[in-house]
Amino acid sequence: MRGAVVASSGRPRAIDPTTMPYTSPDLEFSPPQRIGRAMLRPLAALLGPFTGLLGVASSAVAQAEPVVVRIQATIDGSERLRCDAQGLHWDHLFWHAPTGVTVNGLAWDPISSPFLPWDSGLVAEPNWYDFAAARLRIETARDVVGRTPIRGGVMLEIADVPGGPEHYALVLEIPAKAAVAPPPKRRGGAPAELVFRAWIDGSDVLVIRHDSLSWRTRHFRAPHLPVLCDDRPWNVAQEPDLRFQVLDPSVDLATARAVRIRGRDAVAVEPHEDHVLVRFGDNFPGADYYELRLRFGPEPAPAPGGAEHPTAEPLPREAREGRRLHDPARVPANGR
Repeated sequence: MRGAVVASSGRPRAIDPTTMPYTSPDLEFSPPQRIGRAMLRPLAALLGPFTGLLGVASSAVAQAEPVVVRIQATIDGSERLRCDAQGLHWDHLFWHAPTGVTVNGLAWDPISSPFLPWDSGLVAEPNWYDFAAARLRIETARDVVGRTPIRGGVMLEIADVPGGPEHYALVLEIPAKAAVAPPPKRRGGAPAELVFRAWIDGSDVLVIRHDSLSWRTRHFRAPHLPVLCDDRPWNVAQEPDLRFQVLDPSVDLATARAVRIRGRDAVAVEPHEDHVLVRFGDNFPGADYYELRLRFGPEPAPAPGGAEHPTAEPLPREAREGRRLHDPARVPANGR
């Protein structure tokens, strides 16, 4: 009977559990017994197999070798590849679709199936690995390949500007979570921002240091108008290396992150301890306007509810102003 106890007289008596005394003349009461080791042995025997499994799992994570993901493809345009705990996500941007794509020897058609999960025989235990710490090694590449850290993984930007297809071979090394040393505690440095504006007509590389800027055009044409760095004009064709106090020495370059990207093709930002590497790749005919706003300093506090700040990862394709997908009706048949 719910809400009642049976008294010694045999008649049910309703009680209030919030006011019930620990002892009562009408209730049979057994004082708590001291729990000794002998009483715990059966419980330990019951839980033993499960605690063993937990120990084996944690030991396996600690001893897990890095996962090596080797990606090969023939590229004739611009591609974006996201790597996270779910798998690989391929986004074809411009020109001809990639062909001959393999991941660790497994054939993949990213146009018909843009998502390749790890359980396709690539990674047995993805929860063991830290995809945000994935390292990129370029074995073969003719043009722009950039790695940008994003929330929970990395984004690869690939732009092959020269005419005709070319073979690319990229390797991602993904360490186990237990093998990733916690980063040294950073103060975040002084807050700062830089804004670059340029007309890109090919593939270019920008290197930012505290006291200098360097610009290299890899393929096709250098920007035909001066590049603007915080509204300061810079003729990169005549003066590819510019020395001045770009940022205060108290600014931590490793905290660089893109908070605004405007442009129709590939932009990759790679922060390092002593420089920031920015790669541009514009595959569409003619030049296009690009705007990149970089922010340095401590990351903003998480938004209420635990959501991460929206600038923690690059803007989605739909939010990038000026981006246009490849339209065969507007592109010459012979390309560039």
